[in-house]
Amino acid sequence: MSDQEHWFGRRSAAEGIVAAWGARAIFQAPSIQLLPDRQSWSGSKPEARARLKQWIDGKGLPWLRAAAKGLSPTGSNVLSHDEGEFHIEASPQRSGGYLYIGAWEKGRHLVIPQTLSAWKAGFKIGSKLRCTYRWHTPTVDEVVTIQKVQTNAVAFDYLDGNRPPSLKAGELRWMDFPRRTGIRFTHDGFELLKQDGTLMSRYHWL
Repeated sequence: MSDQEHWFGRRSAAEGIVAAWGARAIFQAPSIQLLPDRQSWSGSKPEARARLKQWIDGKGLPWLRAAAKGLSPTGSNVLSHDEGEFHIEASPQRSGGYLYIGAWEKGRHLVIPQTLSAWKAGFKIGSKLRCTYRWHTPTVDEVVTIQKVQTNAVAFDYLDGNRPPSLKAGELRWMDFPRRTGIRFTHDGFELLKQDGTLMSRYHWL
């Protein structure tokens, strides 16, 4: 559903929101029933909406369903959860049968590097990246943390149970730094490119 005059659910008034979703769900604790015609979306970039939807389905709603088990339908408590740039919140708003939900992605006002050396300087031990696309697995959602930084490569480990079974215990995955023609800088991360210029993988700084 595209942007609408009437917004279902909760909505952020903050600036810098790149994508948002709202819903008025049927709420009979612990059941949360989403209705297709009682949902709203905003955000001009399709990739931002897709990224938010993936997080809502995979992380946001599972958290909410678990957190809302003890929530009173006649109460006004607000459940709230943040994960990196993503946020979800919900409240019955004393409705007695509805749950008003809102989720959004907050934009990160990062300086886009102008050179490869400036981009390399951004890699620090302990910094985290979210991979949201690989050419062979387009719907991937993996969080990695940088463990080693060398002149021409970095080594990282996986978080959130996404560690590939091919990696032995304690083994790190290495990523070689590309040539300048093999990378495209974005407002919140970078995209690695194949030799023909098509997209190979997409990463976002956390």
